[in-house]
Amino acid sequence: CACVRVCVWVSTGCIPKLASKNDPPHTRNQHAPTQTTHPHQPWQDADAYNAARERNQGTYLERFRAMVEELRAHPRINVVTFQVEPPITDAELERVHHILGYDLHDSILAFFRQCNGLHLRWAYLPSGQAKTPEAPMPEPLTFHDGPETGVVSIPPLLRIIDSDYDGMLYFDWMNDDMTTFRGEEMCLLDFHMRLKPLDFFHFYHFPAFLLTHKAPYDPLVFMGSDHGASWDALPTDFHSYLECALALKGHSTRRANFYQLTGFRTADGADVLWTPAEYWDEEPRRKLDLDELVRFGGNDLTRYA
Repeated sequence: CACVRVCVWVSTGCIPKLASKNDPPHTRNQHAPTQTTHPHQPWQDADAYNAARERNQGTYLERFRAMVEELRAHPRINVVTFQVEPPITDAELERVHHILGYDLHDSILAFFRQCNGLHLRWAYLPSGQAKTPEAPMPEPLTFHDGPETGVVSIPPLLRIIDSDYDGMLYFDWMNDDMTTFRGEEMCLLDFHMRLKPLDFFHFYHFPAFLLTHKAPYDPLVFMGSDHGASWDALPTDFHSYLECALALKGHSTRRANFYQLTGFRTADGADVLWTPAEYWDEEPRRKLDLDELVRFGGNDLTRYA
């Protein structure tokens, strides 16, 4: 198991300080710090991270398509589904922002302006097993509970923001309980109602935007576990989450383990994990190697577990 050098940015306070949309572009990311903590990784300062994000956010769909072609070309990988939805319309986006009461960050909108939803399922093939034809994503879209090795299932933005998870993520009994989340005490029901799942890749682990009381237009992304009961993993942002999905080729267990890794968690801080494309390019062994996956019989030899 290779040793991984962790890129963790530390912000102060229980909830990151919000930035105004009138702030200069390099200061708009309300989660970014003002100085680096690892001098050998220059994108860790706010300016460098924002520059990396702006540099790469226009090619999300192009890079997902290239990743899928790599999966299709491998003789021991079967792509079950790859489905790209049309870009979000102006009317749909206006509805999203009306519900939220504020505009989302450009790095979030960049993805949905390229495709308003993306679905990928692929599986490792044992020796001698033939590939099967690709098929559409099953409807209705639900949290994945199948045998596939890799899944990315990002629904349309309006569905992310406007779905009701009553009876799944929150229940009436939560209204009588309080919880402390990253140093802030809040009603348990209110906290769970502010979670908006954004990738249905697994029914046990899945990421969600956390829409706080302070209404950040670049909300944090948390990886939940235990069917949405636990949200104590280190948060990231949408851009870094997509870069992780690309680097790990949508591998479901690798992605969940990366964010759930105990070493990335903090007991009472407000640390945020930033992983732009440069994080993965710096050490290619952080990325999923399909040949390695095949050599070990499809077993998940994750370096982050």
